[in-house]
Parts: sequence; C-alpha cells; structure tokens
Amino acid sequence: DMLLNRPDFRAFERSYQLMSQVAGRAGRKSKRGTVVIQTGQPEHWIIQKVMQHDYETFYENEIIERRNFFYPPFYKLIYFTLKHKEIQTLDTAANAFSLDLRDVFKERVLGPEYPAINRINNLYIKQVVLKVEREASNAKVKNKIDELVDKFYSSPIHKSVRLTIDV
Repeated sequence: DMLLNRPDFRAFERSYQLMSQVAGRAGRKSKRGTVVIQTGQPEHWIIQKVMQHDYETFYENEIIERRNFFYPPFYKLIYFTLKHKEIQTLDTAANAFSLDLRDVFKERVLGPEYPAINRINNLYIKQVVLKVEREASNAKVKNKIDELVDKFYSSPIHKSVRLTIDV
C-alpha cells in the first residue's frame, strides 16, 4: 500500500514490478506456490493486474497516463533542488527561480514544492521540476537553463542558496 501511494509517477510501475517479481519466486520446481498480497486496497487496479499476470494491460494504461501527463518516455524531467538553512530565504529564492523558468518554459514547470523530507543536515529543501519534450534540442535547453542559473546567482540574496540540477 505504501508503494502504491507514493507521490511519484513511477509508483505503479515499481509496485507492479516488485509484486510480480516476488510472486514469480513462489514455489519450487514442480510444486506450485501460494502468493498472498496483504493490502487495504484489494480492488486497486494494479493489484488486480498483478493477480491476473496482465502486464500488457498494465503497460497500455501506464503509457497512456504518461503521454497525457507529459512524463517519460515522452518527456525528459529535470529536477532543480534548492537548499538553504533559512526557510524564508529558500522560499524567496525558489519562487524567483521558478518564475524565471516559467517565463521561458511556461506550463512545463512544476513547483516549487517541499519534498516529503524537507530538511536534511539543517538545510531546508525545495524542488522545481521541468518537463521537456524528447524532441527538444538538448543544447538549447541547456543553454537556456545556464542563462537562468547565471541570472539567479547574479542576485546577492541568492548567492548562499545551493542549487543542484538532476536530469
């Protein structure tokens, strides 16, 4: 249940894969095994597809969702993680950075949002996600992001904010 309800677009894929893998290990040689899935959501469509060993339908549903909501493999995701010891400074910086991204990339920018764990080693964390079409020029996207990062750090109040990029 915890896997199915994670706030990640890959949650259903990981849940299906793990349950199918574990179920596939049941039994020995010619003896048939029994698989028990303990869940509070037995009617969940992922649980049903695992029980039916129906990978094709799972895949068809999942690929439609990913196309409709602009997720891989149709889009590339770029995660921007901002960190700072003061929450107000972080909020201001994250909002400014996401607005600059939005000016260029429009509705493909999500956030800024706090992740599930929003403070590590006394640093508060915020994330911004950018969805980029697969066909988009990597060089142009990289150059535009470099310009925005340079603009971000040109402001004295943002110099102490850590910004990491994960493609």
